[in-house]
Amino acid sequence: MADDLILDDPTGLEAADDRGLLRSAADAGAQVRRALDPALAPALDRVAADGRPRALVVLAGGAADGTAEALDALLSPRSPVPVHVRDDDRLPGWAGALDLVVVLDGPYPAVAAAAAEAARRGCRLVTVARPRSSLSDLATQAGAPALELPAPTATPPGAAAAGLRRAPGYWGGIVATLRVAVAADLADGEGLDGLADALDEIALACGTGVPLGESPAKGLGLSLAESLPGLWATTPLAGAAAARMAERLAHAAAIPAAVVPVGRPGAERAAALMAGPAAAATDLDDLFRDRVEEPEADVRLRLVLLRDTDDAEDRAGTGLAVVRPVVDIAEARGVPVSELRAESGDALLRLAALVGTGDWAVAYAALSGGRDPDALARQVRARLASG
Repeated sequence: MADDLILDDPTGLEAADDRGLLRSAADAGAQVRRALDPALAPALDRVAADGRPRALVVLAGGAADGTAEALDALLSPRSPVPVHVRDDDRLPGWAGALDLVVVLDGPYPAVAAAAAEAARRGCRLVTVARPRSSLSDLATQAGAPALELPAPTATPPGAAAAGLRRAPGYWGGIVATLRVAVAADLADGEGLDGLADALDEIALACGTGVPLGESPAKGLGLSLAESLPGLWATTPLAGAAAARMAERLAHAAAIPAAVVPVGRPGAERAAALMAGPAAAATDLDDLFRDRVEEPEADVRLRLVLLRDTDDAEDRAGTGLAVVRPVVDIAEARGVPVSELRAESGDALLRLAALVGTGDWAVAYAALSGGRDPDALARQVRARLASG
């Protein structure tokens, strides 16, 4: 059972947060401001001087934190050239001198190898990494622009156990890449100026001092801590937020979450989840139920609906006409439904509404549930190291 009392105890929350989950959520606005530092202008001027590329390739560093999905959702729909965002270290075979390759620092050494391969092929290379890191040094040796960002002040979930610190952070990597795209005449930069303030406002609304009944994140976090979430997004942008939430739930709270596809296939998948054992209702008054063979489910399915604006959903064909039948089925089967919604605004600000609140909710789910997935991760690493 999750401890709901701790959510109304700011001192207790901070004492329990030895992994920096709350600090990581609160650091979002600061990450954006670091990535908007005017000191990065000379590197961006070099990108602009080379003009528009044939294609944009982004290697998102392999951290699997939802950065790749977010950048794809933000860049692909409006870019005048093809955009290929990969969450690994593999450079596409066709990438060459006419293409712009942005490499984000990540937890694995192969990221630097991918950047070196891009330089060898003569690609227009830009790196986003810590100052004096191997990736930043490689860019300097190749004569390529390097956007140097300090590591986040708060270590993200799972990073402490793995000994990893993703240099730009989630928001730092996204903003730095968007600035490169703007410089290369591939994006307009809508939402960048107001992003840090929007994330700060979310931090104020979701912070530890806000009572459970008034916080949009604490109630959702408590629900997540006591369920098996099925995350269903209504647009690709919301899908990026769902991918982010699923990754953080696993690393921070040891909660497995199913990510349901966007659109009508997602409606069918979401409904199919409700036929499984985690969604099956039990009748507590059934005298004939075998309490050993058919115990009451301790953890039940919860449908978490990540909704974008009405206009965005209409364009994606996932408005109420698609959502309503699934919600009706959930209500009929006793499956609880939580909704996280982004109001109207630029795509980047809508992503902030979903991811920002979601990050706080995951932190509260982890702290109220009292789970420490890092302990098991350490055991696995010890066994792997011993051969």
